[in-house]
Amino acid sequence: MLYMGGRTHQPDVEMIAPVLKLLLEEYGDRLHIHFLGLGAPTALQRFSTVTSDLANEYDYEEFATKLQMENADIVIAPLEDNIFNRCKSPIKFFEYSSLGVPGVFSRVQPYLEVVRHERDGFLADTLDEWEKYLRLLLSNPTLRFDMASQAQDTISATYLLSKNS
Repeated sequence: MLYMGGRTHQPDVEMIAPVLKLLLEEYGDRLHIHFLGLGAPTALQRFSTVTSDLANEYDYEEFATKLQMENADIVIAPLEDNIFNRCKSPIKFFEYSSLGVPGVFSRVQPYLEVVRHERDGFLADTLDEWEKYLRLLLSNPTLRFDMASQAQDTISATYLLSKNS
């Protein structure tokens, strides 16, 4: 599992840390979570399968190169519902989809108008929903493949620069 984002997103990641901790306790060595760009939430730092890379997110070329080298089966994009986050772009959906990896995204702007729930990603609002959708992806490789393919189709059909310039 992968989370990618800058240090300003620490509160967003902390928001779902209880669910990630529960899954880590249950799955043991079978679940690895990597945080690219920020440190792991405090509650997860004791797990040997949780790693962090405090990549320099201010050098986007370097950051994007590191992202392209990631090997994940599932990505996460938690965002607290606040005015600042509602003004963000859905770039994480685009970046994650370009990797061919399915994800769970917070049910807030910027993802509400881009992610087609249960087709090319999951939208989660509560910790129970985060747990439910992560479990679905963890337990179903076919769903992961289909959802990632749908996300790439969505990007190709709607969001490429050639379609919007």
